[in-house]
Amino acid sequence: MNQERFKLDIHITTCNRYDVKCRPRPRPHYAKKWNVKEWTNDERVEISKISVESIIKLKNQLESHGHIVRLTLIDDGTDVEQALEWHKSIDRGVVNIKNLPNRGSSVGINEHFQEIKQDPPDYILHVEDDNLFFNPLNIDWLKNIDNVKKQNDNIIVFSLRSGLPVEPCDRGYKGAWGPVKYEKIANFGIILFKCMGNSHHIMKWKDYCKFFPLSGNTGSCESYMNSKLLNLGYNCEIQQHVHFFHSHLLNYPIGSNHLNNWHKTGEGFEYGHKDMNLYLLKKNPVKSKIYNISNKDFEIIELVNYDY
Repeated sequence: MNQERFKLDIHITTCNRYDVKCRPRPRPHYAKKWNVKEWTNDERVEISKISVESIIKLKNQLESHGHIVRLTLIDDGTDVEQALEWHKSIDRGVVNIKNLPNRGSSVGINEHFQEIKQDPPDYILHVEDDNLFFNPLNIDWLKNIDNVKKQNDNIIVFSLRSGLPVEPCDRGYKGAWGPVKYEKIANFGIILFKCMGNSHHIMKWKDYCKFFPLSGNTGSCESYMNSKLLNLGYNCEIQQHVHFFHSHLLNYPIGSNHLNNWHKTGEGFEYGHKDMNLYLLKKNPVKSKIYNISNKDFEIIELVNYDY
């Protein structure tokens, strides 16, 4: 059992409305592969279901390591009938659901922040409901984050493995979203960035407070938080085999067992939530790639019989 227990607040933002669509993503001139499209209401609800179920697994894993986890679904005015029926079926002992009027996700998060500050957690995790969580080695990533944070308090935000550009071949590697520094802290290889995505982020409570009140919705909120981060410190991706796969597609067949290829949202290519979920449930072998700071190079391990 982990001797160091942390209180973690996880809040998932969701919005399944008839009048809210996935924003169009026209294919840019540089994209060799491009398959992202707008989702239907039915697809959007199914994506939310798969995503929330995977985050419940995240909660269970952390509790198995001794941490105290509370999980809230912040609903921004859902009116799609299938989604409302799904909300009724969720175990309220596992997930607290806040069905709020449609005012934008930042408003709901601001209200949630005011509530939990009465009993603040050690850490928070914000995640949108189109992310699939995968921790194949059942790593206590929250303890790892705390160890890194203790040694570098200028790290304000933590991201689990996602679509941030980390290799020279990645689009955006030399731009604002690219890495600033590769380091070794607390025996972990880490990659530091000056930008953060809004699909998920993890922060210590004292750092989280520095961003409030939030402003904007989705992309504009992300821009607002990045403007704050520029003056506060860094976003860190610890090099460990823990992933959040962000996708706007329900269906698109798996074409690679290399997990780095599942992180191409920024380049306009994604696999389907249903396809990724079934692929991992069947325990198909996958390859995971991380940066080894000692060798100053990337290394690949093959994962079989993993935890999912």
